[in-house]
Amino acid sequence: MNTDDRRGVSTDPRPWKAEDVLRVAVERPDRDGSPLSTRERIERCFDATVGASSEAPTADRLGGIGLEISSIEPWSGSPAKWPTSDAELPSQPPAQIPNHELVSCLGAGGFGQVWLARQLLTGHFRACKLVPEEKSVELEGLRHLKQRVPSHHGLLPIEDVGAVEGWLYCLMPLADSATSTVVRDASSYDPMTLAVYAGRGRPPSTETASIVASLADATAHLHAHGVTHGDIKPANILRLDGRWVLADYGLARDLAKPSGQGRTPGYLPESEDPGSPAADRFALGVVLMGLLTVQTPDRLEEVRSTAPERFGLDPIGQRLFEVMHRATSPRPEDRFGSAGELASAVRRAAEEAEVRPAPWKRWLPAGVLLAAGLLIAVFAGLVLLQSAGPKEGPASTAAVDAETAPATDAEALSPASVRIESFEIRHYRYDPTTDTLVSVGPLGADNPAARDDDDVTVHARLDGPAYFYLVSLDTDGVVRPRLPDSPTEAPAPVDRIDYPSFPTGSEEDLVFNLSRGPGTQGFMLLVSAEPLPSWSDWVAARGEPTWTTESLPPSGVVFFDGSEVRYASATREPMPRRGRLVQDPIDWAMTHGEFSAVRFIAFTVLEGGDG
Repeated sequence: MNTDDRRGVSTDPRPWKAEDVLRVAVERPDRDGSPLSTRERIERCFDATVGASSEAPTADRLGGIGLEISSIEPWSGSPAKWPTSDAELPSQPPAQIPNHELVSCLGAGGFGQVWLARQLLTGHFRACKLVPEEKSVELEGLRHLKQRVPSHHGLLPIEDVGAVEGWLYCLMPLADSATSTVVRDASSYDPMTLAVYAGRGRPPSTETASIVASLADATAHLHAHGVTHGDIKPANILRLDGRWVLADYGLARDLAKPSGQGRTPGYLPESEDPGSPAADRFALGVVLMGLLTVQTPDRLEEVRSTAPERFGLDPIGQRLFEVMHRATSPRPEDRFGSAGELASAVRRAAEEAEVRPAPWKRWLPAGVLLAAGLLIAVFAGLVLLQSAGPKEGPASTAAVDAETAPATDAEALSPASVRIESFEIRHYRYDPTTDTLVSVGPLGADNPAARDDDDVTVHARLDGPAYFYLVSLDTDGVVRPRLPDSPTEAPAPVDRIDYPSFPTGSEEDLVFNLSRGPGTQGFMLLVSAEPLPSWSDWVAARGEPTWTTESLPPSGVVFFDGSEVRYASATREPMPRRGRLVQDPIDWAMTHGEFSAVRFIAFTVLEGGDG
């Protein structure tokens, strides 16, 4: 979080969620050891923050909230290699690119120039990088990428490469704009880099985990195909169609010959050679440090020696801090052994309670109305978090006993005997008029989409006990293990699956909330007749599937029944072109012979109110 050094007061321009404010108020330590009520804690919290406008807070006044870090400067959001003054940028392009008009220079330096380019026939914008032909290292990096590395959702695509008038050029899709949602002209566009994004304030810990895990996946993909990136840093990480991608492959190297001269200070110890897989992993750790603490790379050692509580991190952030600590260890042998291992560690650290009780009483009258609007929001959050009154839950859609079948010895199982008899996602929507969850029905051709304020449950029936993984493929592009309950727990054989629980209408019901926002949500069931290791051990040895942040059309659902991918649509529409994007997990699963049966469902999640 950004702070004003003169006052120690938060200057983060983004509004806090009520539950975050409440957590800070409730978890702050008591100054004198006397017990405090929740209301007293909230009042003291706001005395220390809101009241700071008229009185400079002291360390005792802040009471250990964790909003003041006196000796550490906030991280600047300006990309280091890009000039900050338009006067430093060339006004005329040094060369003309076929079929394109170079409209304005976005950045220039020793690496070359980046221009906003307009395609003359279609009028759409692209990014064009120009590099002097004598800089052969840039061309070598592009060759490594194009010849060896298949496309990946975490890598910025290179759409075209050429040479003209003594310059190399490469054309790329335009990154999301940092200043507007639609790029209509040159004046409305500045690229959204991770440096710019983080400079606006510390992202939530869950978002930080999603960003770094996705980048680590992309890095692992490069390494698996014999290429290292060589220059991972926030200025070389762009947001493209809502997802974060690695860009700028000028220092990409052959994994067999990873040595090289180029490096960015702070993203690799001076004593180590750049261009190796270890260098890429260390750089990812520095990026994680910056997102968690909003500090520059030159403060790494100071951050490593500082307790995570000093940064006001929530529990997930503190676990990510431990991951960062290992990833940036001065001793190479103490760091993660692969980018995939780093990605798994980040995801494990970010496990959160997305499974929640069915909301029998989502809203109750606030006991006390406070004059300040922010205090009202805090108490509303308190009521929301503490509500637990009985309420009618979703009606059962099938009269099936919810008891899990007893485990059967693995020797009694055989691949031929394991068959998935059914696999479905049941959809529920909250009705504020009756204050209940209403069953919308199974997701399918007649019910192809949900909203990001809806709930679902997942159900499967097997014809005999078997071992399994149930994973969710979430709208933020992250793959998360859901069953077994812990990714470090080896599966036990069962013949039925009800996640998070079987709906009975009781207070014990649990539902899965689609709160990660609009996009494509998927669930995949992987079944084996033979015992399986824990999910963590599985992905450490074999890798994990990739997922997309792209959205499917809301007119149908993608199913995989074990042999065929189908697009179920009430209007009998064919599989959309974007449907291919959601099939990567199926391809991944089918390459592993250990799975006797695989099922998959993907559907569109719309923004609340659109469904």
